[in-house]
Amino acid sequence: MKTRLLILALLLVTPGCPKQEAQPTKEEPKAEPKTTEVKKEEPKKEEPKKEEPKKEEAKGWTAYPGPDVPVSLAAGQKHWAAIPIAMDWQSLKITQLDYKGVEGKNAAFTFIGRELHVPSAWVRAAEPAKVKAGSPVLLNIYVTSNYGRVTEVKGDKVVVAHPWALKVESAEVSAQDVLLLSGELEFGAPVAYKQGADWYSATLLHKGADKSWVMGFAGKPLQVPTADVKAVPVGKVHKVGAAVWARFGSGKFMEAKVVGVLDKGLRYQTKWTKFPAGDKPDEMVYAHVTTDL
Repeated sequence: MKTRLLILALLLVTPGCPKQEAQPTKEEPKAEPKTTEVKKEEPKKEEPKKEEPKKEEAKGWTAYPGPDVPVSLAAGQKHWAAIPIAMDWQSLKITQLDYKGVEGKNAAFTFIGRELHVPSAWVRAAEPAKVKAGSPVLLNIYVTSNYGRVTEVKGDKVVVAHPWALKVESAEVSAQDVLLLSGELEFGAPVAYKQGADWYSATLLHKGADKSWVMGFAGKPLQVPTADVKAVPVGKVHKVGAAVWARFGSGKFMEAKVVGVLDKGLRYQTKWTKFPAGDKPDEMVYAHVTTDL
């Protein structure tokens, strides 16, 4: 009995293992879902474009075969010159431009802010023309030129009638703005040149000993034998009934008859004689009517 009581006492006084309470279970942190990182593409840097050097437009006709003649024009003044309508020099017009000086073998002019090197054979000094009423002239007008006749002289001014846009206009200009036509082979003169068996209308740019330059139909520059060039008799006023050669639409001269004289010989009415024509006669400026071809 005593032994049992002793064991009980020992159990009461001996510290025992405390009853362990259930510890809360630690939750493992949930792994966050993995996200795929999208790399932002940086804008591509465009390399600056290399500018190609601009090709300088030719100021003159590089294929011009000659001739080259001495130029004796007063710089800083306007003078006559045959210049290109386009830069390929295959269509020309005659006008007055500001002359700068000699550039190589050419005459340098300025035209609407550009510099043009004109063949020296295609220029002429612009001087006050000594004209009178009825004089045939080449008139500098509308940045080009046109054939006309003087109707009045007013001191250093002249009044010129000229056909323009299917009507006749009257322009009062300086005497320096007209070139008197003598009926000879000289710069600006209306001429006929031979091609094959036919004759064509043109304007003379330069008369040479063997070859001459003419400005043909639509302004085309042509070098032709001087022996095949004839001046139009601009000083002569044809009468009604006269047998003449008149310029057809293609620039070719065709046989015709004068049926009317208009504006004191500025224009003629003609009818073709070698093929049927309409009832209405053709009207053309005196520079496009000639004889003796």
